[in-house]
Amino acid sequence: PMQGVTEEEIEGMKNFEKYQEKGFGYFSIQSTKPQTVAYGLNDSPVGLAAWIIEEFHAWTDDDSDQLVIPLDHVLSIVSLYWYTETISSSMRLYYENGQTGFSFDYVDQPTGCAVFDHEIAKPPKAWAEKIYNIKNGSKTHKNFCTFNSILFILLIKLIF
Repeated sequence: PMQGVTEEEIEGMKNFEKYQEKGFGYFSIQSTKPQTVAYGLNDSPVGLAAWIIEEFHAWTDDDSDQLVIPLDHVLSIVSLYWYTETISSSMRLYYENGQTGFSFDYVDQPTGCAVFDHEIAKPPKAWAEKIYNIKNGSKTHKNFCTFNSILFILLIKLIF
């Protein structure tokens, strides 16, 4: 499976090993019993904020334990989930995709992707091309892409 994987991509996968050691509980609960947690998070804005903020601390490829996006962005994300009551549907995706976290079924639709420095997993392009019809991709030195960032808009225009 390592055919076509660059040294840089191998290095990028090391963060996933850290996630498996220290942060896999998040995936485990969402892939086995998402509704249990979802009911509590839909009922408590403080609990929802804690759940989301903790992940922005944990999902980084360094050991600084710092919030890697601005607090206003985090609060926007928390608000989006809170006001739309969609944390449960976002968690069910993990359950529906099983223990792998995604489907291996080939996606024929043209697909664009971006790899960010502080993502949990930075899958090698050779692996992604086996599942997705990748038409465009980019690597960026930003921490994460948030929906209210100009970077997100530019990536969408670039990809499609």
